[in-house]
Amino acid sequence: METWTTNSSRRARKLRTRIQLAVRSGAVKASGLSIGRTTLLFLCAGCSCSPASCSFGSVRPDFDLKGVPGTLKFQSENAWAAETVDGRYRLFNNVWNSKAISGPYRQKVFVKEEHGKPAFGWVWSVPDSQAPATYPEILAGSSPWNGSVVSDSGFPFQAGTKKLLVNYDISLAASGKYDVTLQSWVVSALRPSKSVITHEVVIFIANESIPVDGERVAQTTLQGNAFSIYVDKNHRDATGNNTNTWTLISLVAEKPILRGPVEVSTAFDYLLKNGHLDAQSYIANLELGTDIMRGSGSAVIRDFAVTVD
Repeated sequence: METWTTNSSRRARKLRTRIQLAVRSGAVKASGLSIGRTTLLFLCAGCSCSPASCSFGSVRPDFDLKGVPGTLKFQSENAWAAETVDGRYRLFNNVWNSKAISGPYRQKVFVKEEHGKPAFGWVWSVPDSQAPATYPEILAGSSPWNGSVVSDSGFPFQAGTKKLLVNYDISLAASGKYDVTLQSWVVSALRPSKSVITHEVVIFIANESIPVDGERVAQTTLQGNAFSIYVDKNHRDATGNNTNTWTLISLVAEKPILRGPVEVSTAFDYLLKNGHLDAQSYIANLELGTDIMRGSGSAVIRDFAVTVD
């Protein structure tokens, strides 16, 4: 019994030391709750992720990028700034609905080189907004709004005819209202433009308090991940700058999926099978980005690759 007590005490001291070092370094946050003589200690890695929040206050945005290893290749806080990544993808400082933000805000996109590979992402600080206001992103394919990145991307392609796979590894530290999504625009013609948009398909791979538009119509499991399906048949541009409407389909993951690979075409196959997409429609592109309403944080993406086979 004496030996057990000694070993247990040593383990407790080591654990206490590790916790103290982690809190001092900022790797985790701590909050205490006292109940009588007992204090409960809650630890958090600084990231608010659905379905349960673990944030005990705002996350300090790393605009200096000191916490991101590697050599800086590009950075910009300019609205709509763009940079080609890996010769095939477009990093885009998308501020599409920034007029909804109350007060000044900051948003930066960046690219670093780490061990010979690109590590890119975005940092933000937004005081508050009435709706999703910005969407910093990486894009592959041909956007109906912003054109093609490269000519041999494999996009657009007819729905249900090809396999679309995306790989990524996301390091996310954020608080407030935000999400991380995979998004594709669906069009009725092979030359994508906003006039031929029929659908917007959004896969929420993380969501912290961003409202999901439309009616919940189903639940399903794809690649072992549970999703709720929402459909808004008369969706429109929240800025009011465009009058066309389209069908918004949202697949909301029950748990965060911050590491790939994800076979996005299984979602299109499901939507085709259940009558939500037309077999004569075309998938124009794939985007990975963060809708931001309020708060601060950063997202760093590594090992990003999109393949169309």
